[in-house]
Amino acid sequence: AYSHSRSDTTSIKDDHIMHLLYTKDTLWIATNTKGINGFVPSENSFFSLNLNEENTDLNAAYRCIELDKNYLLSSARNHFVIFNRKEKTHQIIKLKTLEKENSVNGAIKINENDVSLATNNGILNFNLKNQSLTADLQYPTKNFNQLIGLHNFQIFGNYDGITIYDVDLKTSKHIVLNEKVKVLLSVN
Repeated sequence: AYSHSRSDTTSIKDDHIMHLLYTKDTLWIATNTKGINGFVPSENSFFSLNLNEENTDLNAAYRCIELDKNYLLSSARNHFVIFNRKEKTHQIIKLKTLEKENSVNGAIKINENDVSLATNNGILNFNLKNQSLTADLQYPTKNFNQLIGLHNFQIFGNYDGITIYDVDLKTSKHIVLNEKVKVLLSVN
């Protein structure tokens, strides 16, 4: 078991873990007050990504999402961070806020350069190549709290149901549910 100890620089930096993602060599840890941390099992060591000490929004990390073998997305308060694991670089992208706070709640890479993002303020498209962020106008501006890709479909979850988008036919259907969707899982 690992725990947070202020006096131990090799311990995990925060004791409030929001999300975990394991990739081939690293356990990525989104924490409530210390941003994105990582654990490398082969070295039995933790590390902290000090992205921007002056931007306290980046300390509140919510999710780590693997887009593909090269890109990892980290969701934070009013921002997201794209990590290029191959080049060991990152870009911090600010989200527009319509309410108190915005965050990326789900993301899938839809082609070589484009990523679809489910946020508290609607569906956004992010281009990895030119770093542009645009609203997907076919969806209303509301809280989308989940997004998964399944075959040729994008499935969005929100507080009143799910929306299924057929990528090939470019059509969508909304299914109203009596309960809000908190989690969508794709099992391979």
